[in-house]
Amino acid sequence: MMLLATVLAASASCSLTDDGPERDASGALIEPGEVEALDLRLGDCFNGPGAEGGETVLTVMVVPCDQLHEFEVYHAFDLADGDFPGMDVVQNLWISGCLDEFERFVGVPFDESDLDISGIFPTEETWNDLNDREVLCSVTAVSGEPRSGSARGARL
Repeated sequence: MMLLATVLAASASCSLTDDGPERDASGALIEPGEVEALDLRLGDCFNGPGAEGGETVLTVMVVPCDQLHEFEVYHAFDLADGDFPGMDVVQNLWISGCLDEFERFVGVPFDESDLDISGIFPTEETWNDLNDREVLCSVTAVSGEPRSGSARGARL
């Protein structure tokens, strides 16, 4: 079984732009651009700064999925309201929530795949200051090499 890859944690920051990169009518990116981690959307492909072990990430470079990218957002879910449960609980919830949807997206079980998972999830700061409850799950190549195209149904 593979180990879980990079963990990205979003943090509160000021807005970089009002518009962000251009998207088509379906919401798919048609040009690359920098966005705040909190502004990533389901289906976005992006290149991260290489954070590891829960390091805070403020921005990422999104690209159309037909271009080389390190990560693809494949699932999003919200954590339950209430007091911040602590980073250990949040990390366990993102891992289980992301693993639960991995096979449905990629087409093979996680332990048979050449892909790994990463997550962007609330920090105590974003939880309290921005009412952030969203967890974003992304796939990435175990090799760390960028790839092009979507992993949806790719059976990698």
